[in-house]
Amino acid sequence: AHGTNVWVVGDPLAADAKFDGLVTNVAGETVAGLAADCLPILFADPEKRVAGAAHSGWRGTVAGLGARMVGTMGERFACRPADIRVALGPRIGPCCFEVGPEVVAAFVHRLPRAEGLVVRGPRKDHIDLRVATRAILEAAGVLPEHIDDEPPCTLCEPERFFSYRRDGQETGVHMGFIAVAT
Repeated sequence: AHGTNVWVVGDPLAADAKFDGLVTNVAGETVAGLAADCLPILFADPEKRVAGAAHSGWRGTVAGLGARMVGTMGERFACRPADIRVALGPRIGPCCFEVGPEVVAAFVHRLPRAEGLVVRGPRKDHIDLRVATRAILEAAGVLPEHIDDEPPCTLCEPERFFSYRRDGQETGVHMGFIAVAT
C-alpha cells in the first residue's frame, strides 16, 4: 500500500483493507514484510513478546511507518520503545536510490537534521532509506544500539537480490519474517 497503516493480527479487517505493517503477540504467529527495493523492517519486543513486520517504501518511510509500528506496539501491548529491537532488511541503497527533487524535499522537510540522508548524485540526488528509518526510529524512542541497520543494496547485487528498479514488474520479492516464540 506504500503507507503507514498497521494491522494488529486478530483485529477485524475490512475486505478492502490495505496496510504496510503487521503486529502480533500470539505465540507461534509469523508476520512478514515483502519488498523488492523498498525496506522490509522487523520489530521485536522480547520483554512483552511482541513481533512486527513492515514494508516501508519511500512514502511510508517519510510518513513515519517505523514510528507508527513502535506506537502501535506501545498502545496495544504496552511495549516500551527502549525495549524494542529492529532489523532492517535488504533495500535499494543510497548508491542507487536516485530520486526527483520532490522526494528529496519531502525527506528533508521530515528529517531536516538527518546527516547523510541526501547523497548528491551525478544526475539527481539519492536518498538513504537506512538513515531516514534510523532517525525516525530513534525519534520514536528506539535505542540506537537496538537497530541493526546494515542491509545490502538490492540493485547492486543482482546475483543475490530482486530489484524492481533493475528488473521491472516481473521481478520477485524478498520477505523479512519474524515470529513470536512458543
